[in-house]
Amino acid sequence: MVLLTTIDVACNAVWGEEMWITYRERPGGVAQYIKTEVSVGYETLGSVSVVGSVFMGDALLIYRLFLVYGRSFVVILLPALAYMVGFALAIQQLVLAGKPNGDFFGKDSVRLAVAYYSITICLNIVVTVFICVRLFRLSRRFSKTLGKENGQIYGGAAAILIESAAPYSLLGIMYLIPFSLEYGTGILFGQLWSKMSGIAPLLIILRVVNGRAWSEDGTQIRTPLTFLPPDVTTIPSPLHSVAFLGQNRSSLEHSSSKHFAP
Repeated sequence: MVLLTTIDVACNAVWGEEMWITYRERPGGVAQYIKTEVSVGYETLGSVSVVGSVFMGDALLIYRLFLVYGRSFVVILLPALAYMVGFALAIQQLVLAGKPNGDFFGKDSVRLAVAYYSITICLNIVVTVFICVRLFRLSRRFSKTLGKENGQIYGGAAAILIESAAPYSLLGIMYLIPFSLEYGTGILFGQLWSKMSGIAPLLIILRVVNGRAWSEDGTQIRTPLTFLPPDVTTIPSPLHSVAFLGQNRSSLEHSSSKHFAP
């Protein structure tokens, strides 16, 4: 996703340089350049990289929803369907806008883009709300049983915002409204939204690496069984391990041993 976002930034930088500096004095100015050069090859490459980054981020978000709800396929059924429909519309829009003399801002392209963005952003919103609700409920439960400090680690405001990719969804809304109304500010929010599609998943991955993200294990109490050889007459006290959201906390009970006469 970092590579795809980098490609998008590089392509937009080159296109912007040519539009505002190199060919600024071309007849028709910037507006004419946008109309005639929007389907240039490297700009289409940038659009493809954005779509790839967005759908990789959406796939990760759906997977997080799957884990947070205890590997429930029922919960991700509709999001997965919306994901596939949005992906198909995105491919159609890229083909239409990227063909020779294609226009990314043309009526047909915009219609497909609005449908694709609407489905994708609504998918983000629904998944975000579901994850937020789930984490909030779990946070309250953990706070009651394990203390407020432990509950805040996995269900605090920052944790919920990052795990649910809320900033990504909010920027999507800010982009969709002006874009569908054909306002110029939509381009600004579109750039921010596309970059956040690469940043939001990285924040989730960072929490996973640090052991602070929600895992599929949830909360479990694990008591390992150890079978001793026949010649051993000393039985050590058991080691109880509590797995809490991906982190193991082990406590050794008071040291005691039982000796058996031969």
